[in-house]
Amino acid sequence: VPLAALTALQALRDLGDLQPGEHLAVTGAAGGVGHFAVQLAAALGARVTAVAGPGHQDFVRRLGAHRAVDYTREDFTAIENEDAAGDARATEERGTDAASYEVIFDAAGAYRFGACEPALTAGGVYVTTRPGPAIFVALIRAALSRLVDRRDARRAAVAHTRPRGEDLAALADLIAAGRLHPAIDRVYALDEVRDAHASSQAGHPQGKIVLRVAGDATPATT
Repeated sequence: VPLAALTALQALRDLGDLQPGEHLAVTGAAGGVGHFAVQLAAALGARVTAVAGPGHQDFVRRLGAHRAVDYTREDFTAIENEDAAGDARATEERGTDAASYEVIFDAAGAYRFGACEPALTAGGVYVTTRPGPAIFVALIRAALSRLVDRRDARRAAVAHTRPRGEDLAALADLIAAGRLHPAIDRVYALDEVRDAHASSQAGHPQGKIVLRVAGDATPATT
């Protein structure tokens, strides 16, 4: 909670300025940061599209996602028009403008700003957890666009988690109210640390991976 949930909260609230009723896409929605982002956005009243692997579709729906996207089969940034017959369930899940998002939170750090920009609404925000040259260029380009069109230009931002007591207190209140649940993928013993690290690096956990230190009742997350 003090790292992953705090990252999700500050990314959505401070960088994305996510508001109730807005449409948010979260990539890596089943992962450590992503699964918190889905729950926080749902608690806020946003409409959430959760992008995750084929084995996590039901999981992200249980977290509160309005729509689950299997990234191996569908591009969440593609704007699609339903045919005349349509699929009733797909139409209901996608809404009238499912591929237009006020906020895209790339919690997986797997999508470039350029790929996500066309799917953002006017004035929409792309937030990523992955720093580096690509996002630096995107930040400059987005800033230049805002000089020309301050209201409608799409923006880019990179999440930097800041320790903040009041934010931790807000998260604790949500957990106490049953509106935020840390999901544990698997608990490893200390002598299984190599396996825990390999599982983390594989990149497909469902929530967080826990390493339990012998004799300590409080597990530490990786």
